[in-house]
Amino acid sequence: IQAIDSYNWPGNVRELENKIKRVVILSQNKNISPKDLGLGSDEEPDKPFATLQEVRECAEMEHLKKALVVADWNISKVSRQLATSRTTLYELIEKYQLKKQ
Repeated sequence: IQAIDSYNWPGNVRELENKIKRVVILSQNKNISPKDLGLGSDEEPDKPFATLQEVRECAEMEHLKKALVVADWNISKVSRQLATSRTTLYELIEKYQLKKQ
């Protein structure tokens, strides 16, 4: 709540609404953190930048989660949309420990 209250909200209410909707769809956690909303970080302040590999994996996981939700976890459909094999999708789902909600 403190992070939401202290954020400037340049996009006004629509930005807040979009961030909340995104977190509800993509988050696997029961509680929502400022980091989930893109408003802050749970990381230590002195921690260096994330590696490119970490950034790629994070982007890959988020994109995969979104595709799975939109396709209602229809693996064949997601496979076609992401132009990858079903085997690869199953491996990525396992890697990121994704579960249908």
